[in-house]
Amino acid sequence: VADARVSTALRLAKQQEAAMLTLHRSALKQATLSGTAHTTRETLNSIGTMTKCESDVKATHQTDNCSLEDGTGQAKAANIKHTQHKKIRLVKINTAATVMKVAAYCKGNKESASTRSANQHGGCVENSNDFGQERTNAMAATLELQAHAYTTVEVPYNKPNSQNDCSEISKTEGYTEYQPTTLGRALCELRKGGKVTYNPLHRQTRTGLNSVSGLFEALVELASPGSKLPSDSSAKKKVFDTYFGSANLEFTKKITEAIEKNPLNLKVGETTFDKTIFETAGTEDAATVLTYFQGKQLIASREKAAATSSPEVRKELSDKCQAITEREKCKKE
Repeated sequence: VADARVSTALRLAKQQEAAMLTLHRSALKQATLSGTAHTTRETLNSIGTMTKCESDVKATHQTDNCSLEDGTGQAKAANIKHTQHKKIRLVKINTAATVMKVAAYCKGNKESASTRSANQHGGCVENSNDFGQERTNAMAATLELQAHAYTTVEVPYNKPNSQNDCSEISKTEGYTEYQPTTLGRALCELRKGGKVTYNPLHRQTRTGLNSVSGLFEALVELASPGSKLPSDSSAKKKVFDTYFGSANLEFTKKITEAIEKNPLNLKVGETTFDKTIFETAGTEDAATVLTYFQGKQLIASREKAAATSSPEVRKELSDKCQAITEREKCKKE
């Protein structure tokens, strides 16, 4: 149950994080005009013989990281008093349209402004009389991107005026899993459930492993890939006993202490690994150690296969077969 509460809260938090990051990254940061071209005798909304200055517009998106309310290094466990939290602040996910401002400028005779501007994209000027100082004939259009505004929303964990009841999820709205209220309720239920502890398999009792989902199937696949799962309880017990021992004390010595107390004392190349398996797991050394043991297991299996096909083994098997054949002949006679 505890694992389910944690996984649900994490999943919902990640969904909100992904939605907020998508909103941030898809927001336009800048719009740039380029490649101005001049044409004449154009028609726009029934007005003909117009002069046209056309440019490409390139929009760029946000690429910077989101900022935290607190300074760098302050968002850490020591500064988080989870028992005092009553709400979580999120960015409101909306589909507000990006706002741009476009403006058209014109001065003098349009027929004279027949050269594209090199200094002002989206503009046309009189030959050799570009933008940069006062001119008699010029026209241009500008495009200005308005800053994207974010709205925050504070999502309470509990119902209004309640210290215990978690917030309600709407029964009429669709896609409620993506609503901030759903995350608030999940965090409320996580906090109400008390401290979540993790008990890894190697710290459990030997008998408790029998009920761990998927463990029996994994052991059978490890021992004999692709084989059919035994159905009777005695065969299942034999599989567990083979790997973990038959009693709690044996399991502790064989598995628990081997993982948490006994150092590896392993040397691979020029590197020595002298920590326990538990200390090594999750570090960059874990891949090297795992590869070493997998290679060792592969070599052992090949040596076993080679030994089975050696002349001495074949002769032994042949002698046994011959003895069985002779006995069968004697029975018939």
